Amino acid sequence: MRRVPLVAAVLAAQFLGLVDGLIVSIGVPAMSADGVLDADDAHWVLNAYSVAFAGLLPLGGKSADLWGRRRVFLTGQALLLTGSLLGALATTPAMLLGARVVQAVGAGISTPAGIAQLADSFPHSRERSRVFGLLTMGGGAGWVSAGLLGGLLVAYLGWPSVFWVNVPICLLAITLALLAFPRRPAGTTSATMDWKGAVLLVAALALFVHTAGQVGRAGPLSLPTLAGATVAALLAVAFAVATRRAREPLIRLALLRRGGVPVAAVLGLALPVGFVSTQFLGSLYLQQVLDLSADHAGYVFLALASMPLLATPLVSAKFQRFGFARSVGAGFALAAAGLGMIVAAVLDGPPLPLVIAGFVCVGVGVTMVYVPLTVASVAGIDEADNGSATSIFSTSHQIGGSIALAVLSSVALAAGGLHSARGLAAGFATAGGLLALAALGALLLLRRLDTTQEDQECQESTTTA
Repeated sequence: MRRVPLVAAVLAAQFLGLVDGLIVSIGVPAMSADGVLDADDAHWVLNAYSVAFAGLLPLGGKSADLWGRRRVFLTGQALLLTGSLLGALATTPAMLLGARVVQAVGAGISTPAGIAQLADSFPHSRERSRVFGLLTMGGGAGWVSAGLLGGLLVAYLGWPSVFWVNVPICLLAITLALLAFPRRPAGTTSATMDWKGAVLLVAALALFVHTAGQVGRAGPLSLPTLAGATVAALLAVAFAVATRRAREPLIRLALLRRGGVPVAAVLGLALPVGFVSTQFLGSLYLQQVLDLSADHAGYVFLALASMPLLATPLVSAKFQRFGFARSVGAGFALAAAGLGMIVAAVLDGPPLPLVIAGFVCVGVGVTMVYVPLTVASVAGIDEADNGSATSIFSTSHQIGGSIALAVLSSVALAAGGLHSARGLAAGFATAGGLLALAALGALLLLRRLDTTQEDQECQESTTTA
């Protein structure tokens, strides 16, 4: 097995995921002006992707465990490439959102396969933390490229270029995976897939996110809101029942009681809040309220995007000294403080200096959270379950991102609209409050995992000696 091209293949896929998300956000105003996207439902250009992505991550993780990491990763990247081509050629909202769903299917099955292969290839906790730290750097590189190149592409080549840029990156990931992913037999020869569970999970999530996004218009106690929430809850219960009865369940519920999986899943729900709020609401604020051009907004996003590149090496090397609880708690708190700065900028100014300072804090804070939580998601479980465990963690923060986007958009709409300073400030403030709660939760929930990790490292040291 070739470790360098293997890591590079997964990094390329990680880079692609972040490039795609942020570039599309920057292109939303241009898509709306061009009639390819309804301005009132602009958040669906992100949520159509994230809902399907979150719902299919467990399917991808289970597929990687059953049918092999290599096969699933390559299939996912091919679908992501196809979706990008369709998005570049879209002429209607339906075509655009359909393309985003195809992209999500590809990313949803390839992401856990790639991370699981890294977990298999780097079994020791210290080297695994360094490799997972590189994943954050790959995402940070995506942020940098998307913020700057996305603005330039939209300004000078139009919004379809935000999809065309994915093509060479997909081809690179596919080529490296063909060279580096080991050819291994599938984990189970008589594999069956829980397709019913996959459909129920996606349906429950899509309906819940749609309902959350309509609260600002219909009201929290309106009949459509209550009916949507009730049906979504029933679908979630049906998913749990189907999962218990399935011979090869989409998510093995027993994993939710093992190692760091449950804590990482719970805290993973809050992981994307800072990213979603700055990416979506920040793009609207810079372009719609401050009237910056797309390329100038891209320059401002560099303050957010460059932080993971700068902070990841330090976080990867040092977080185990401080432990999971303090590292994750401090990261959430720093990101919450950054959002507070952005609220002050939106309401009182000076706009750009405070926005840039807030972006820096959010970027560093997200990095401080992502690295230890990714390591925690596969701590204390068998290697054969790495694909399922990583998919549970990835699913949790994708679900959190989808819900956060819908809730924050709804809050902003109710407080004045997605194009007003007051509405956007309400969205940023809500995001900051959620992250402050997550900081407290991290301090309470991760203490036991810190103790377990210390005992494991002592055993490894004794065995080596």
